[in-house]
Amino acid sequence: SISIGCRPYARDSQGCDQTWDKRGAACGRDRYGLCRRRLSPGLTGPTTSSFQTISFFQEEGREPETGVRVPSPGDLSLTARAALRLGMSDTTKPRLLRTLAGETLERPPVWFMRQAGRSLPEYRELRTKAPDFIAFCHNPQMAAEATLQPMRRFPLDAAIVFADILLLPKALGQKVWFEAGEEPRLGELPALSAMEAEIEASTGRLSEIGETLTRVRAELEPERALIGFAGAPWTVATYMIEGRGSDRSGARTYAYQHPEDLDRLLDILVESTARYLVMQAKAGAQALKLFESWAEGPAEDVFERIVIRPHAAIIETVRA
Repeated sequence: SISIGCRPYARDSQGCDQTWDKRGAACGRDRYGLCRRRLSPGLTGPTTSSFQTISFFQEEGREPETGVRVPSPGDLSLTARAALRLGMSDTTKPRLLRTLAGETLERPPVWFMRQAGRSLPEYRELRTKAPDFIAFCHNPQMAAEATLQPMRRFPLDAAIVFADILLLPKALGQKVWFEAGEEPRLGELPALSAMEAEIEASTGRLSEIGETLTRVRAELEPERALIGFAGAPWTVATYMIEGRGSDRSGARTYAYQHPEDLDRLLDILVESTARYLVMQAKAGAQALKLFESWAEGPAEDVFERIVIRPHAAIIETVRA
């Protein structure tokens, strides 16, 4: 499958960092800021460590580049729907699902990893109504609205549920909070035995995310897919061990010095993540994604143990 991720104003995965005007004249981008040269069959996806592709989102606190105006929901409400249908067959099966099923299409499906959120003024207004970010994610009405906001603005092929990968550690009993303007923070890693006892209950504590998916699927057009997601075990484990995401040296050291404890933590995350993803699928998610943001660096044998095997175990469980 082909997924187009984003980081605002980042160089894309093929090295394109040219500026562009509203006509897309500089490097062949269309009116939505998508690089036509890059969005072609056979485009390879990003690396395992992060997404590094193009974006048309305005970064918070930063004006758009010269000549670019972020369209409003009213501007694109009809245009987006018309664009979605260009080149499609008579079927209403979402383009993303057709691609995942192995069908060759004239263009890949397009969605953005951070298509919902602070880049949109309507999101920033909505966000003020929740006491904190975690409460926002656990409010199905607000989270569904945040998920749908970019779908009204842009002709995207899929919506991705508005949530966060660190909701799972909190559901397992670890303290998680978000400082305004800073990275997430986590409390001390709970005892592994205590988290093992919370695996089954953790799924129920995330039931609001399932309700969000159900709400979004009910409002989303049938030709647009709905993506659910979770953090991959190693990435989530790094946050749980470090207590934050900026420095991963402690997690790497833990992996080498306490391999049995790490494997046990990864097993907890494999089982709880698989249960969480199954719940999302039952609630309306049509495709599921694991975000492995911090997979770079480990030696090949360690990479196999902490990244590949947990991924395979989750996929096997979800498909069972």
